[in-house]
Amino acid sequence: MGGFAAQAALVRDGGVVVNTTVCMPAPADEERGVRGIDLYVRGDAGELSELVARVDRGELTVDVAERVPPADLPSVHARRPREPSRARSSSWPRTDPPTGGTGGF
Repeated sequence: MGGFAAQAALVRDGGVVVNTTVCMPAPADEERGVRGIDLYVRGDAGELSELVARVDRGELTVDVAERVPPADLPSVHARRPREPSRARSSSWPRTDPPTGGTGGF
């Protein structure tokens, strides 16, 4: 098993694989009780604000695997074919100094 289907093996028993790449179904592992769900995402300011509020309240955790300065972003994309990735790359401009908690990229 490789590629996208292998993602189910990275999820704990009884967990859920959430897929936002809906051109293919989310992988699952029925023997371990791992469900796969397809999540359709749309840019809704109200919903996005609620997600931010949940992060701020500690109800939702975002796992940031790596922080890269903007000048080094090309290196992230250059190594993608060579290294397995648990998620997509996302970039946000920093508008203020990091605060150490969930806020301030």
